[in-house]
Amino acid sequence: MPSAHDLSTTTASFPMIRDRGWLYVDKTAQIHALLQSARTHVFLARPRRFGKSLLISTLEALFQGQEALFRGTVIHPLWDWNVTFPVIRLDMSLRDIPKPDTLRNWLSNRMTDYLFPAYGIDLPRGERSAAELFEFLLRCVAHDFGPPVVLIDEYDTPITSCLEDRDTVRDILTILRQFYGVLKSCDDVLHFAFMTGIGRFTRTGLFSGANNFDDISFKLSACTLCGITDSELQIPPLQSYLRLAAQAAHLQPDVLHASLADWYNGYRFATQGQRVYNPFSLFHCLRDLAAKDLANLDPTQSLPDYWMQSGPPRFLFDLIAHHPSNLDSALRVSASTATHNLLDAETLSEPNPEDLATFLLQTGYQTLSAPEKELTFPNNEVAHAFHEGLLLHLGRRIRQTDNPLRPW
Repeated sequence: MPSAHDLSTTTASFPMIRDRGWLYVDKTAQIHALLQSARTHVFLARPRRFGKSLLISTLEALFQGQEALFRGTVIHPLWDWNVTFPVIRLDMSLRDIPKPDTLRNWLSNRMTDYLFPAYGIDLPRGERSAAELFEFLLRCVAHDFGPPVVLIDEYDTPITSCLEDRDTVRDILTILRQFYGVLKSCDDVLHFAFMTGIGRFTRTGLFSGANNFDDISFKLSACTLCGITDSELQIPPLQSYLRLAAQAAHLQPDVLHASLADWYNGYRFATQGQRVYNPFSLFHCLRDLAAKDLANLDPTQSLPDYWMQSGPPRFLFDLIAHHPSNLDSALRVSASTATHNLLDAETLSEPNPEDLATFLLQTGYQTLSAPEKELTFPNNEVAHAFHEGLLLHLGRRIRQTDNPLRPW
């Protein structure tokens, strides 16, 4: 019998979820298709809280050959469990807003204090930059253990943490361009490289013609790799949790399903692709309803804004406040323009409508709309939270200025 406690909303660890018998929506069919596609360097952009870290954790366990964790999944009978690969995993979602020296030290320390000892590799002589340490590590691992798999989660967090400071972001980009450039120079020894993030930024060395990262962010084949589809919600195991939540809320499952779809479904990452739910908000809501923590709420009228509460977009609201005329133009930018546009972190503080539209799309406040091929709010949660949050932000700015009518 399912329990509200089986819906994890706090961990992105695939081994922990499987070991403890928590809910896992099987995405291994899509993962297997991706790994059979002859791609060796892959990039995937998704909004925050969308399952990117769980995907990275799943890939790590798969390449390490943790066969027991995959029993009962689609990929289990398809994968060769006798073949394993060394995995180099880096989580770039630093807790503190980085300064250039902080980032350099963190990258170097991650190499010297964890990854080198993990593979029993002696440090090279002399002082080395983080990029040089990274290349030395990859080549040594390849020599001693076979071609490594490199998994980098939230590659752009150091960038998005300092977008308001042009000098800092310029230095951060230089460090990351050198560091990520190692993946190109070492492609002769790598088995596979996979990187996630929120935005697609220029000057990182990832999306230029000279590099070989395949961006699958808006490709049909990857549109349901993260997120929950409507069909997944209506079949086991999620169907059981939907019924449990509906029973606790004294609603028919189809009535609750319709309300959940209005509030949390609607993200589309290919114009002809399926819509997906934000898993963070969906799981939180099902858990809270099942635990009767929303007893004073009528789910047919409104549901909580979990996603916005987990991290209000202050920088985005600042952009709109500084350039309010751009918002209306940005909302009319075509989906094709927004999906192909790359952001320049050094100039994003002074965005044109195309850049603002791209930023809204990549951060999850807009999504693709089919068949019109335009941008739109994905669902009620995002539309409600965006408008309410923007009004509150503008109100705070008005109270902080001597002349509320003066342009910022």
